[in-house]
Amino acid sequence: MDNPTFPIALSALKKANTANERIDALPLPMVFKGSLGTGGTISTLPTASSENEGYVYIVITDGTYAGQSAKAGDTFVSDGSAWVLIPAGDEPISEYIKANVSGTPTASLSTLKIGDTLYQVDGKKICYGFHIDSAETDSDDAVTYLEDAVGMTPAYMDYANDKFVYGSWENAFFMPRPCMLKSDGTVDYYLDKNDYSKKEDGTASDIANDAYDGNAMMEWGKIFYKVVPDANDDASVSVYISDRKLDGQYHAWSNLDDNGNATEHFYTPIYNGSIVNDGTNDVLRSLSGKTYEDLCQNKTATVERQMAQRNGSGWDTEVYCDYIVMSYLLILISKSLDTSGKFGNGRCGQASAASSMLGTGTMDTKGMFWGSNTNNYGVKVFGMENQWSNQWRRFCGLVLDDNVWKYKLTKSTADGSTANDYNTEGTNYLTQNDTAPAQNYVQKMYFNEDGSFYDKETSSTSSTRYKDNFYVNASGKRYAYRGGYCIAAAASCGAFCLSLYNAASYAGWYFGASVSYR
Repeated sequence: MDNPTFPIALSALKKANTANERIDALPLPMVFKGSLGTGGTISTLPTASSENEGYVYIVITDGTYAGQSAKAGDTFVSDGSAWVLIPAGDEPISEYIKANVSGTPTASLSTLKIGDTLYQVDGKKICYGFHIDSAETDSDDAVTYLEDAVGMTPAYMDYANDKFVYGSWENAFFMPRPCMLKSDGTVDYYLDKNDYSKKEDGTASDIANDAYDGNAMMEWGKIFYKVVPDANDDASVSVYISDRKLDGQYHAWSNLDDNGNATEHFYTPIYNGSIVNDGTNDVLRSLSGKTYEDLCQNKTATVERQMAQRNGSGWDTEVYCDYIVMSYLLILISKSLDTSGKFGNGRCGQASAASSMLGTGTMDTKGMFWGSNTNNYGVKVFGMENQWSNQWRRFCGLVLDDNVWKYKLTKSTADGSTANDYNTEGTNYLTQNDTAPAQNYVQKMYFNEDGSFYDKETSSTSSTRYKDNFYVNASGKRYAYRGGYCIAAAASCGAFCLSLYNAASYAGWYFGASVSYR
């Protein structure tokens, strides 16, 4: 039987309008594979898997497929774990999709054929963008809004009134939700975002319960980003952030699990990591109510990962790709490179002792964002405490190997590396062939099209551009940690404060780690 015509395909996918939530969740790009039914390309659907994720079939015979009743004209799309049924409709959808092979729209929509790639571009798409001009020294003026962000009002912490001002961003698609995540990766329940001691229904939560089988986490949805360095200036860049894959240059590295399969969500820790013994072993947890003595400290990076992984499959310490997403989103909503200025200093400028660190849960009732322009309190962004200052946070995926940047964006080889897991020495990682700058305040970054970024230029001034400090030891293998710590000056700490000074084997009270899940 002939392959289905493009008008039938259009009719089948028309539901991008009335079934938009289903469409939004689909893997993109999608690949049209043919017809489904008697006399079609296939008569039954294979088991959904990562190998057929994004495959699209148009139903030509009424029947039951993958346990779902479908009629001629309906569409099935594999999301990697199940076949999603998109019912047919009768309205044209030329405004919603485009068919292409290379990532560029075709001149005509009438030539869809097996093997073509579909990118959803419906009228409800979201694409926020910003541009960083490396020639501009002012932290605010260096950032210009692009695409849907044009005309939006930036967010900031109003220190005088002790209130976070969201501007236009409070309901942005990428805002995460606080939750209690079970060790098996299922959400038990969501937390009241203004008081984590309560569930959304007002009853008591388990944020401080050591016996709880899981952790307090932030749940993020799918976040795709596209990074386009300026021609002849890779320190200037345009970054686009969307809820879907608008073309082949968009990546969602955080939404890939340990095997490289796409996931609907990924999870980052609400709290600094603390150590809880389960009766047999020490386990790295994200829980409220922990003192400075309970925080993860005096452990090597290898031990930190072992403790995180004892939570179960899919758990690890924090990772580079999540740090990238958070960094881009902080720039986006604040329209600035100065994160500590816009969101808060965090706990810094304190005495050189472990007792200077804050325990966990000091900002449970502070909402999703909170900070101070003094040095005595924590800082909270995207629902997470102490993303900078207080205690250095070690993370997987970034190593400086004899002054050569090496990085990994996924635990699997989906990022193009040949390492099947993170490691402490950057073995078989991707390589950025640029050397690190001298230790000082960050002025410029390298940006790659895969989304990764690295410190490029520093200076002795803390009043321009990124403002945060960069620490480096150009000899040997140096494992990344970020944010700064409680005894550092406020000018040194922030989202872009990064250190590649010590080996993964180094341990101290000021080094910590927390958990992530995907």
